[in-house]
Amino acid sequence: MFQNGYSSSPSNTPRPFSGPNFPTIEIRDNIAAQHRLLTEVFEVTEAAAVVGFSMGAQQAFQWAVSHPNFMRQTVGICGSAIKHPQALSGLKVLRQRSWQTQPI
Repeated sequence: MFQNGYSSSPSNTPRPFSGPNFPTIEIRDNIAAQHRLLTEVFEVTEAAAVVGFSMGAQQAFQWAVSHPNFMRQTVGICGSAIKHPQALSGLKVLRQRSWQTQPI
């Protein structure tokens, strides 16, 4: 994912592209790259679901907008711009319960 701490960002890119000269990157740019990877490299034509938590939920919503026919379902969990303690405890419960459920 672009600008996630492991990729180039305005703070770690050398001049002349650092700071305000760094190109604007949006979530839809990440989705475009993910879609290309899935379809062109891995030759995936359809997904059962796109699921995301927090910023991943925002990506899931963008998948639904950018590629509505690629997946059958979209699930966004706690996709707000502000992180709340309740969301983190909810994630813990989801992780625990996900091992107890049957696949769709």
